Amino acid sequence: MKLYFVLAVAAISFASSTFSGEVSGSATYILPETDDIHDSYAFTEDECLETCPGSFSDYATCDDFSLGGSTVIYGYTHWGVTTGACPVSLELLVMLDSSGTPAGAPVSQETYQCDITNTGFTFASYPIYMIEMDLGNLDIAASTWIGARRNDGGSWYPMCGSTVSGSEAYRTTAAGWDWEPLSETIESGDIFRIIEGFPVPSIGRTTWAGIKSGF
Repeated sequence: MKLYFVLAVAAISFASSTFSGEVSGSATYILPETDDIHDSYAFTEDECLETCPGSFSDYATCDDFSLGGSTVIYGYTHWGVTTGACPVSLELLVMLDSSGTPAGAPVSQETYQCDITNTGFTFASYPIYMIEMDLGNLDIAASTWIGARRNDGGSWYPMCGSTVSGSEAYRTTAAGWDWEPLSETIESGDIFRIIEGFPVPSIGRTTWAGIKSGF
């Protein structure tokens, strides 16, 4: 009975809107290769925030994304930690922009399968995973907010870095879509992520070399 109580308390303590720890380890992974990157803020150990927001159940995270016109995105890669089993799929949330902040509920909330890589880094002794989501051909508006969320009962904490491009990342901390900036309760930062254009594999470097050699 006593052992059961201890385990229950431990499980509850991890089901929170934030997760804190320190990064350690060394990289053992290769970044996704594509010739069309819309946005890139790859995981950087020295820039990782000491506390990262949760993005599961009623918690969600997002960051701003704008190309000045509507576009199609094919891939979304980010880094994160779970205190349980690694997710096999995640939702991609897309919110419209409202004067520089995410505008309430998602206009797109689709679930996509994940390609999972253990990076070799750890955060609070848990492995940091690189998650690649193949979006097919998702058409989005000119100015949107994008973030991945787990909704299968497990935890998910996307890694965030201290460098801010555009607006800082936002999050929800309760049911509904009441967004607040990370700096309100954590530290200002952006989500480590890569947003890709042309499908992967696209016309890659080797293929281009072969094409040019024919001229």
